[in-house]
Amino acid sequence: MRAVFGILLFAFFCLLPSALADEVFYGSVQTNLYTDSGETSCMASGDSSSSLSLNCGGMSQSTPSATVRGTGNPYDGSLYIDAEGGPTFSIGDAVAQLDLNLNETYVLTGGSGAGTLTFLLNAPDFNYGDQGVLGCTFTFDGTSQNCGRIDLGYSELDFVVEYDVPFSVGLQIDRGGSALAGEDTGGFTVTYSLTGPGLMLYTPEPSSILLLMTGLAGVLFAAKSRARVEV
Repeated sequence: MRAVFGILLFAFFCLLPSALADEVFYGSVQTNLYTDSGETSCMASGDSSSSLSLNCGGMSQSTPSATVRGTGNPYDGSLYIDAEGGPTFSIGDAVAQLDLNLNETYVLTGGSGAGTLTFLLNAPDFNYGDQGVLGCTFTFDGTSQNCGRIDLGYSELDFVVEYDVPFSVGLQIDRGGSALAGEDTGGFTVTYSLTGPGLMLYTPEPSSILLLMTGLAGVLFAAKSRARVEV
C-alpha cells in the first residue's frame, strides 16, 4: 500500500507545472600580472540563475583587469565583459568569458489566430575585433539556427505563433574576450529580448491534474476501506 502511495505521489509531482525560470549564466575571469619578483594570477568563476558579477584586478591602471556582469530573465537581459591588459608588455594580460543558457516554454495570450514572436540581439563589437568572441544559437520548438548577422552587431528573428499554443525557446550566447598588455576590449554590452503579444511563460492548466488527483484519492480511499474490512 505504501509503495502504491509513493508511486502516485511521485506521479503527482511530475505533473505539477513548473513556473521556475530556467536561464543560467556561467562566467570566468583571469588576470596574470608579471613583475620582477614573479607572476601573480587571479582567477574566479561562477554561475547564477539570474545575475552574475565577477572581477579580477582593476585596482589601478597599471595592472590588468577582467570583469563580467550578466543579468536576465525569460524575456530580456544583458551580458557585459571587459578585459584590459597592463600598460606594457611586461605587465600582464586578462581573459573574460560569460555564457548564457536559456530554456523556457512560452505561450501567446489574449488574442486569436496567430501572432509574431520576435527575438532581438544587440551585440556591438570590441575595440579590438580579433580579441572578441561572440556566439549565439536560437532554438525554436526544437529547431536551432544561428542568431543571424551578429557580425553586424544586430540580429532579429521573427516566428509566427498560434495563440494559446505552447512553444519552446532555447537561447545560448557565448561572449569572450582577451587582452594582451597594452590592449583593452572596450567593455561593450550584449543585450537580448523576446517580445510578442501577450507573451507569458507557459503553465499547464491544473484542471487535468486536479481531476487525476481526485481519482487517485478515490482509489486510495477504496483500497484503505477494503483493507479494514478484510482485517
